[in-house]
Amino acid sequence: MAARLNRGPEMTTLVLKDPGLSLYLKEAKAVFPPHKLVLLMRDPRDVMASLKRVVHRKQVAWDMEAEATQLFNYYFHIGNYQQQADQDTLLVRYEDLVSGKVDALQQFLLRPVLQNGMKVSELATMQNKIDKSDPFFSEMYLEPTTQSKIGSYREILSKEEIDHIESVYAGVLQRWSYL
Repeated sequence: MAARLNRGPEMTTLVLKDPGLSLYLKEAKAVFPPHKLVLLMRDPRDVMASLKRVVHRKQVAWDMEAEATQLFNYYFHIGNYQQQADQDTLLVRYEDLVSGKVDALQQFLLRPVLQNGMKVSELATMQNKIDKSDPFFSEMYLEPTTQSKIGSYREILSKEEIDHIESVYAGVLQRWSYL
């Protein structure tokens, strides 16, 4: 799959946006050629708000407790991997990245971090491939990073939902300085 996604001769970066891949972080060393791994961590409240929007677009019932439990596995596996990670792994908070705090990431990758490193022709090709009817579609796809989604959970989640998530994810919120 990685070879198929990384066809271009000059492509050196592969981005996989699937929290389920956190289950296989240990195997990445054996499967991929020598690489640096950047794991992006996002405030669970904003992730849950995003999931709520997806569920509503799918037109199915929102079960916040079930979603919170399932999502917890992602944070659990990231936390376990972090304890065993080596110098070729960097964990970055999404909020820091989109706020322009990229010094640690640039030092880790040994190159500048660009807002959008694609050529205009590549961008147009990618835009044509995106299925805007997909419930997971985001208006932020292929756009430069922005801070606009940080804290958006306050507008999407109820007070009770926020309280529940803060209870379930208390350790995660504290560990990643989200409180």
